[in-house]
Formats: sequence, C-alpha cells, structure tokens
Amino acid sequence: MAADHSRRHRTETSLDVAIAISNQDVEKDVDAQLNFERLGGLLKALSERERSLVALKYGAELNNREIARLTGLSETNVGTILFRALSRLREEWRQ
Repeated sequence: MAADHSRRHRTETSLDVAIAISNQDVEKDVDAQLNFERLGGLLKALSERERSLVALKYGAELNNREIARLTGLSETNVGTILFRALSRLREEWRQ
C-alpha cells in the first residue's frame, strides 16, 4: 500500500537537474575538505599548549573553568591564551 502511494506521488527530476545537484554536493564536500586541511595546517603553527587548550575548548566542549581545573592554569590565563590563539588563527585564515 505504501509502495503504491510512493509510486503514484513520486516526483520526476530531469537528469540535468540531478547532475547539477550532485555537482553542488561534490563542490561543497571538496570545499569542506580543503577548509579542514587548511585549518589543520594553521593549528600546527600554534604551540602545543595552545593546541591542547583549543582541543579542550572546541573538541571536548569544556568551558574555561573546566579547562583551568584540568590544566592547572588560572581561568583568566586559559581565556587569554585562547583569545590570542584564536585571534592568530582568524588573522591567518583571512590571508
């Protein structure tokens, strides 16, 4: 019954439209991959401590207080290091 309904109400798409949609998806995937690789390269330029803090903040989704407890740094120091590291990343990304 559901299969009959599906067959009757199926929309047809031209091959050209299907290819155009497929190409858009591929372009988005390629752009996303290139952006990911670029970000990876920029992250390598950070110090190990900066990379660790960025990973805890955005990978582990911890807040600055939790990061401070884990690392032994003050919450203010965590915030300052992250701010400076992210500012550098943004600047490098724009170039």
